[in-house]
Amino acid sequence: MVRQRGQQVAYTLNNYANRLNDETIRTRSHLSDIVSQVNTLSGQGAVLNKQITAAEGTGTQSPDLRDARERVADHLSKLAG
Repeated sequence: MVRQRGQQVAYTLNNYANRLNDETIRTRSHLSDIVSQVNTLSGQGAVLNKQITAAEGTGTQSPDLRDARERVADHLSKLAG
């Protein structure tokens, strides 16, 4: 009886450990995806900033570039929570 109960406890603990491991893997994968998106968007923002600086340095307005940068910033903000 004690041995059977011990086996049940071990089975239950192993089941919990497996579930925690699965959740850890899913969470790490999700975070990795978010980091990749943040890095990509940050790069896009940097490129847009350079384009805006170059365009407006000649006295030209660049509302389309500024709108694009705003969309990138909004997306980054949503990813950050």
